[in-house]
Amino acid sequence: MDEAERRYVDALLGALVRDLRDHPVPGRLARVVVRWFEASDPLYLTIHALGTDQESAVAGGRRRWGGRLRRRPGDAWLPLEWDNVDEEMERTDRVLSDPAVQAAGRAVAELHGERPDLADGEFRAPPALVELARRARDAFRAADIEVAEHMLLLPSHFEGEGARQVMQQIEPPEAVLAALRARGAVPD
Repeated sequence: MDEAERRYVDALLGALVRDLRDHPVPGRLARVVVRWFEASDPLYLTIHALGTDQESAVAGGRRRWGGRLRRRPGDAWLPLEWDNVDEEMERTDRVLSDPAVQAAGRAVAELHGERPDLADGEFRAPPALVELARRARDAFRAADIEVAEHMLLLPSHFEGEGARQVMQQIEPPEAVLAALRARGAVPD
């Protein structure tokens, strides 16, 4: 990552931490999904947080397949299926409207114009979002945001693709993985 991407990660993480403190999730923070759309546009994303008191409604996810409601483990990471989707779209608006996020995002967009190797492809998350995922847990704890033992922030392409690859890149502690497995909430 270059300096513009570092500033973007700092700004986005700072704005998200402030928003989670001002607008906490019910219970401990259980997961955050950052849905990105185009790697070349770091401001084209949505941010969704879920608390432990909300998890039972999405544990294993729920989706209609062939007219029947089915649960699949990976769907737990599809925030558009969560009951709190409207509130979390408001979170997105608040975080992305932060002036530091706007400025840093525009700077990274200019960088992507010069570095086409970072463009979309195979649902590979942009390096800045991978770094965001690596730093999130410690940043939340440092801000006294109570996190669940299985809490992760994972970026995924807008339809949920790539979350597992990012999880493997950030190498969460085994205790986090074990807690996710026990809940049936490991991303596909």
